[in-house]
Amino acid sequence: MQCNLCKTKGAISLGANGTREFYRCPHCKLIFVSPESRLSPEDEKSRYANHDNGADNPEYRAYLTAVSHEIDRIPLKDPIILDFGCGKEYVLTRILRDRGFSSFAYDPTYAIGMENLSRRFDVIILCETIEHLRNIDEELRLLRKLCKSDGYIFIRTRLVPRECDILKWWYAIDPTHVIFFSEETLSYMAAILGASVFYSYGICSVIIGPCRV
Repeated sequence: MQCNLCKTKGAISLGANGTREFYRCPHCKLIFVSPESRLSPEDEKSRYANHDNGADNPEYRAYLTAVSHEIDRIPLKDPIILDFGCGKEYVLTRILRDRGFSSFAYDPTYAIGMENLSRRFDVIILCETIEHLRNIDEELRLLRKLCKSDGYIFIRTRLVPRECDILKWWYAIDPTHVIFFSEETLSYMAAILGASVFYSYGICSVIIGPCRV
């Protein structure tokens, strides 16, 4: 099996959980679900419809408000921000705008912000997004295109715990989650962007930059 981030062949099978088989790349340490184990794009989108991720959910807004304040750690004045994988109601984009940021939304699943692919941004946020990306190598090329030189990429996802049994890990049970990152994987990805891990918050938030793209 070939890794869809670094393209190394010989990824190691970690076993199957139901119909989903998991692999770990020996080079970049990405854990990923085999392509044939993934949901169809239509089934994936229908599952998103069951998520209570709307602007009228106070707990969801509080969560994203806290995420928005992590952006304050980035040492840029008045950054132009892209909410990459913003969701149907682009709630984080709206919160950032309410806080005075110049913020734009993009989500191909809902055909939101396709015109923004012609712009470049100081900060790109992937909040609970990167674990859904089917073709991370292609998406990384897109991020390089969208990110300004000396820009930053903010990633919010759950990192794979040390000594984790991926087949039992709650985050990997979600059928829409198809790739999973360790600190080593994020460092590898940062190097591709000519950057490093600028800031790490526990097990779920990382800022990569400045990106020499």
